[in-house]
Amino acid sequence: MSAELEKWLKEEYDEGYKEGYKEGIEQYAELLRHLLNDNRLDDFQLVLDNIDARKRLYKEYHLE
Repeated sequence: MSAELEKWLKEEYDEGYKEGYKEGIEQYAELLRHLLNDNRLDDFQLVLDNIDARKRLYKEYHLE
C-alpha cells in the first residue's frame, strides 16, 4: 500500500471516529435531558454506570 493511500485511510478513519464520538456524546446528553425532564432521577443515576440500562433507555426514547 502506498504511503499516500495509508495517510488518506488514516485521515478518513480519524475523521469518522471523531464524528461518531461526537454523535455518541450528543445522544447520551439527549438521553440525560429526557430523563431529567421526565423526573426519572433513579434512571438518570443508573445510566451513568450501567450500559445495558443505557441501551434500553435509548430504545425507549427512540435515540438509537
